Amino acid sequence: MASTIPIVDVWMQHPSRQFRAVPMFETLRRWTRHETPYTDMPLEATLSARDEAGVQVGLPSAWWGPHGPLISNDAVARCVQRSPDRFIGIAAVDLFRPMEAIREVRRCVSELGMRGVRMLPWLWQVPPDDRRYYPLYGLRSWRRPFPSGAVRRQSTSRQKVK
Repeated sequence: MASTIPIVDVWMQHPSRQFRAVPMFETLRRWTRHETPYTDMPLEATLSARDEAGVQVGLPSAWWGPHGPLISNDAVARCVQRSPDRFIGIAAVDLFRPMEAIREVRRCVSELGMRGVRMLPWLWQVPPDDRRYYPLYGLRSWRRPFPSGAVRRQSTSRQKVK
């Protein structure tokens, strides 16, 4: 019997060529037997994979790391515009520039229709209580979600190593 509970993917990206070519993903490419990409992945491929898996709604998120954006907020917005019944956009910002991050979140919400901000403490190598997050946490009054990646304790802990 088919499930009547909708499947929602809250941790997804529609990967750009730049994102897929990052050295950090080399082991994933070997495991899936994929070569380093030379072209962008068509949105139709992502939608087809989601249909095959029975996923009704996805929250594609931008991916911004310490070296800049790998999937831009504008690219996520274009995906959402092409398939608004299937996607809800999630922004990402430069955590090392908090005031610029605030301006970008405001732009993403007001101009691009984003509904949340994703922060990955493990990627930035700072714990989630680092002062750089404070301006973004202040935006919680907007009642927007702040998805956050799992914290890898060994890389973000404030505990001193003896």
